[in-house]
Amino acid sequence: MKNGLLVATVVACICTSVAAAAPGLIGLGIMAGEPSGFSGKLWLGNHVALDAALGYAFLWHGQGVHLHGDLLLHTGSLLPSLVGSLPLYTGVGVRVRLANGVDNPMGVGLRVPFGAEHVLPIVPLGVFFEVAPILDFAPETAFNGNAALGVRYYFGPRS
Repeated sequence: MKNGLLVATVVACICTSVAAAAPGLIGLGIMAGEPSGFSGKLWLGNHVALDAALGYAFLWHGQGVHLHGDLLLHTGSLLPSLVGSLPLYTGVGVRVRLANGVDNPMGVGLRVPFGAEHVLPIVPLGVFFEVAPILDFAPETAFNGNAALGVRYYFGPRS
């Protein structure tokens, strides 16, 4: 339990200090999958972003309210600019699953997301798909995973 909380604290400190240093384009939206809920993304530069989600995980072991935050690194776009951008991304973050009964205690784990997001050229919408293996540290060490498809509306300056 102590290791999981230590990892969560370190990742949260790094993410908040980076976000405070370089605010930018913000995307807010929804996602469906495991978990399903709300998604947000803050672009810190052309290839770096923070993402976070609040949802409910219901398909696999570990059902309950799910929170995660990740630091993401993006490639250049795989599409020409006339049809938008399609960067691939990977990152590292933390996942917290809130308790949902005696048989399903609170869980803390390390996430490693992999995904792609198609940002449309005229309408400020991004459609994304992501998978994330998870190494849970608490209440016990175990492997888990997330996968979601979602859409975000972007607010702020566009490059």
